[in-house]
Amino acid sequence: MGKDLKGKELGTGLRQRKDGRYEARAKINGIDINLYDVDLKKLKILLEKEIILINQQKLLQIISDQQLTW
Repeated sequence: MGKDLKGKELGTGLRQRKDGRYEARAKINGIDINLYDVDLKKLKILLEKEIILINQQKLLQIISDQQLTW
């Protein structure tokens, strides 16, 4: 769990850098995600969208692989 510059907990994978920017880091299905923004709320939304996009790509890959085996 990361913290901001005042010591407040931000959540898993989130932290505030010394220059004031926020950073989000995650690893989803083996893909690294590193995002930066000055607005924490925007960063959380971007992280969720990126996670959804990666999961959708994984599902499409699974469906594509299943169609090839039929």
